[in-house]
Amino acid sequence: EEDGFKLVNRRKKPGQRKGRHFLERNVDTFKRGRRKNKPTCDGSYGLETIRIDSAEELQEQIEKCRIELRVGGYLERVRQSIEQCFEAEQPPAFTEIVCYGLGSFTHHVVPLYQLALLVALKEELRYSDRIVIYDPCFTDFELKILPSFGFHVLEENTECQYPVTGRTLFFMLHMYRNHYNNVLKSNWHQLELVALYSNSFEDMMRSDHLSSEYREDPDWEYLFKLADGQSEYQVEEQRVRNEFPSNENVFNNLSILTFTKKIKDRI
Repeated sequence: EEDGFKLVNRRKKPGQRKGRHFLERNVDTFKRGRRKNKPTCDGSYGLETIRIDSAEELQEQIEKCRIELRVGGYLERVRQSIEQCFEAEQPPAFTEIVCYGLGSFTHHVVPLYQLALLVALKEELRYSDRIVIYDPCFTDFELKILPSFGFHVLEENTECQYPVTGRTLFFMLHMYRNHYNNVLKSNWHQLELVALYSNSFEDMMRSDHLSSEYREDPDWEYLFKLADGQSEYQVEEQRVRNEFPSNENVFNNLSILTFTKKIKDRI
């Protein structure tokens, strides 16, 4: 400025996220969409858009994401968090893994990384050979390709009401509270069979974020019952540290939730 030049401060464009440089460097074959802040079918905004058109390209990108999950250490942190909840069994065995709300993984980066983690849970950690999956956002191409990973695609939208028949891990990242409520509702008397890889329950139920009107909402009923101790079960939460170097928004604020029966006082 002293020499007559004008100092220009560059500002980040709205919606630009930390970790974008990784996407351009590592996930190099993505065909990037130009649309910004367009809502997905579940109403979310601002997701980094991509376009994957073939099974070969999808396999290539999933493998790149899996490498990043391993090298960055996040897969190991997920493994440790789950196994700390089941100390007597390493690795713990699940009858099935049920995935809800993944999102369109051929159109958005965040669901692609989450799909890569789901594949790793099945193929590398071998927690279960059976994975059930559903999202109304899935495209025809995605519905066609998912069985090639050994996944069973549900045909009916039950809003996450899924009664389990054995120990089950629900893979439900960044979903609405009513979805978690419905998992509890459909398994209220067998919660010892349920584990949730989900948003933090502690953060979800912070009283300063919730007004009294929600207590009258049936979509929150079982969450409040659990939080208020009106259940034969208590929730135990194991936080998963968010140190994923590629994009801090992929696995933020997540925990492993398990449920144990309360010990009744003996007279």
